[in-house]
Amino acid sequence: MEMFLLVLVVLVVLLVLVLLVLVVLVVLLVLVLLVLVLLVLVLLVVLLVLVLVLLVLVVLVVLSKMITRSITSSVIKAIRSLGTLSKKPQVHPDLLKIIACPLTKNRLEYNEQEGSLYSSSIQVKYYVSELGFPNLIPHDADLLNPTFIDSPKQAPE
Repeated sequence: MEMFLLVLVVLVVLLVLVLLVLVVLVVLLVLVLLVLVLLVLVLLVVLLVLVLVLLVLVVLVVLSKMITRSITSSVIKAIRSLGTLSKKPQVHPDLLKIIACPLTKNRLEYNEQEGSLYSSSIQVKYYVSELGFPNLIPHDADLLNPTFIDSPKQAPE
């Protein structure tokens, strides 16, 4: 009987030790989960700060563009009021000698009445800024004859 009691006590002690180890493991697991949750929260805060910084940068860029346009417009008005800048933009004659269409590489014709550059080969009009700088970005140009692009090329006979 004593042997039975001794074995029973040893088994109970072992069971208690196993339970204690399990409790310690559960506590460690909970701690690890808490640390992971804290890391996720920190990452979310960092992401939020980055988004806010990005928004501030976008607002600053938009404001700087608005201010630049306003200042440019004011300078142009001031120069015009002095009578030194004509109403129609003027392109420097030396620039007209070397300027070419960015799409065809052909020479551009200058229309003094409109203050624009014209590519006769593809019928596109490029605008010139008020200060005389040509805007040769094809996306900003006007297609004068849309059917010119859409019409099929005639085959030689």
